[in-house]
Amino acid sequence: MGTSQSVAVRQLSDGNAIGTAMGQSAADKLAFYSNATSAPIAQPGYALTGSQSASFAATASTGAIAKYQLNPITGNAFNATTMTEQTTTVSSGPTAGLATSSVLFVNKPSQQAGLGIAGYRISAANTMAINYVNVSNAAITPTSETYDVVEIKAGPLVTTAVLSPTAVPLNTSVEQIFTVAGAPVLPGTVAIVNKPTAQTGLGYSPMARVVGPNQVGITFFAVSTGVVTTAVTPTAAETYSFAFIPPLQAFNPTYIYTIAGTQNATNASSVTESTTAVTGLLATDLIAGISRSTTSVSTQVVGGRVTAAGVIGVEYLTPGGAQTPAASDILSVNVQRQVPLNPVMQYVTSLAATTCAATTTVEATTTVTGLLVSSSVAINKPTVTPGLAVVGARVSAANTLAVQYANLTTTSINVPSEVYTIDNIQLQGPGTGSTASSAQSVTQQYYPAVQQSLQIAQALRTGLVALGLMAGV
Repeated sequence: MGTSQSVAVRQLSDGNAIGTAMGQSAADKLAFYSNATSAPIAQPGYALTGSQSASFAATASTGAIAKYQLNPITGNAFNATTMTEQTTTVSSGPTAGLATSSVLFVNKPSQQAGLGIAGYRISAANTMAINYVNVSNAAITPTSETYDVVEIKAGPLVTTAVLSPTAVPLNTSVEQIFTVAGAPVLPGTVAIVNKPTAQTGLGYSPMARVVGPNQVGITFFAVSTGVVTTAVTPTAAETYSFAFIPPLQAFNPTYIYTIAGTQNATNASSVTESTTAVTGLLATDLIAGISRSTTSVSTQVVGGRVTAAGVIGVEYLTPGGAQTPAASDILSVNVQRQVPLNPVMQYVTSLAATTCAATTTVEATTTVTGLLVSSSVAINKPTVTPGLAVVGARVSAANTLAVQYANLTTTSINVPSEVYTIDNIQLQGPGTGSTASSAQSVTQQYYPAVQQSLQIAQALRTGLVALGLMAGV
């Protein structure tokens, strides 16, 4: 049927009681057109909300991010131009502990010239392995200090891919691009990659780059170790783990803390309160419940409270004779917060340029207003700079981002000022606790399906307003 034009409004219905049919049969094609100056409303994608896939929202609508602080990580001296992997037990609490199905990233809390992180992985349940690289010409001993360890638990942000990278030349860095499916791999997410094994002389930047939909760039590098004298080929057909982290909004006021026991001896037939320092705890937080990792009928946990900002008080009842609760006791604490922080706050901004001398590292700082002290960051460098690799990132002070670069070559490299995507995991602390064998932790859930629903609803409303089908406000 031909088209017709009219300057008057046309009525599609004749007002009959039965209704109006659009088309003569199911085979009839109908189309609606906006005016020539209208543009379609973009559908929100995962970089802002959750996913463009309906099946994703139905099958993986929630996830969790956990943060640990270890007390401390200590390393031996690392020889010049070499790589060394060290393992550390992270936690053994009742509700926390690294899972082999998770993806992790680490923030080293200080810069040491020549030393960087060339990969990390969960080598076994509750066990983290960090691959250090020394690009300098002298031995370096890592500072004994407390690291941030962020675990992205299995869920909508996490996927795996079997990769077979090509050979990596010595004393430089190269990016290799891979197809990764199974999670929303879209620009605007910050990519984290964990290689499942360590290889002599081989490293990579764990903060990868999303090149395009389902396309991820990983920067590999290799160093001469005295044993390695030629290019290093990563092991073929290994299963790499990935997390793709968008901004995530807070929808749940619940935080789960695990804290190490710091209990003193209790008196017979009495209630005793012991306190534990927990970084990030607010004076207005409410303790909703406490469970413990050990069974003890001699002492019972009967309550808890926030005694001051950053301090949890735990009340123990001793019905019989005096007791001393086990020092290995790990408590899981349900904390309700009036205004929870976002699990992930994302910033997009230009970072400072710098120059990295040959065979060393350099740290460049940039003001990023909003970054919280004692929180963690993951970043994506937006382009490839041959010979250069990102080997660390941290919040060095309030509103200050520090990024560490390694120069694998024998000539100076200029690090350009570029627009980076920065994910700030806003979980603060929680602090190191009282033992070296079990880190304190804090866990927060996120709900990308809820976030996506709100964003899509807003997009639909915007589209209806633009078509004149809903009044704008």
